[in-house]
Amino acid sequence: MQTETVEVAGTIIACEEQMLVFNNLKWGAFTFPFTKLRRWQDPNFGLGFRQEEPQAAAIRAASEILGHTFAETEWPRLQHEVTEYRQSDADGIWKLYHLHLFGMTLPAKPPTLGAGLQTEWLTVAELRARKPVSSTVRYLLACLEEQGKLPPWKQAVTRSGA
Repeated sequence: MQTETVEVAGTIIACEEQMLVFNNLKWGAFTFPFTKLRRWQDPNFGLGFRQEEPQAAAIRAASEILGHTFAETEWPRLQHEVTEYRQSDADGIWKLYHLHLFGMTLPAKPPTLGAGLQTEWLTVAELRARKPVSSTVRYLLACLEEQGKLPPWKQAVTRSGA
């Protein structure tokens, strides 16, 4: 039996000591913006498939939450990568996950976010203490803490033309 491999990119959107999470109704928990990397058959690539770059997927995930595009200077930066077997919260099946975690720091909390989203700005301590927060978020925070990579990060992105 072949193990399913899942390529995922996520973005931690930070402002000072807080991180933005949203209520992912599919997961039944608050989480960072995550998305699977897209795959498609490229007619210019023979019979092979192309896969979206992790940073492009992380930008897409952040854009869906923040509701706008990003200049190159605003793109999230890679913070952590992990490859491991995990049991899916969605279907209970064990899969090999390749998680690419990116981060971006905002100089201020935006007044509006993507339409219809339920969001909260929470500290690491609040993310650990509150429910429902996805097990993936808790796991990744522990990984970042172990490496000394928790936000706030030094770079803050500013909106071009804003």
